[in-house]
Amino acid sequence: MRYIVFIERYAQKQIMKLDKKTIPIIKSAIASLATNPRPYGYIKLKGKKNGINQLNLNNA
Repeated sequence: MRYIVFIERYAQKQIMKLDKKTIPIIKSAIASLATNPRPYGYIKLKGKKNGINQLNLNNA
């Protein structure tokens, strides 16, 4: 099953401000969420919006 991953416009702008080596890593990690929305190491964040998760890419 594939999911649709929506990236807010603000987040897109922030991603594009990152250095050129980091952008492909981030894009790849986001794209992989379509097939595996809860990969190993994700953290469910607490707050007002449901379904918001944090993913650590230090080891990517």
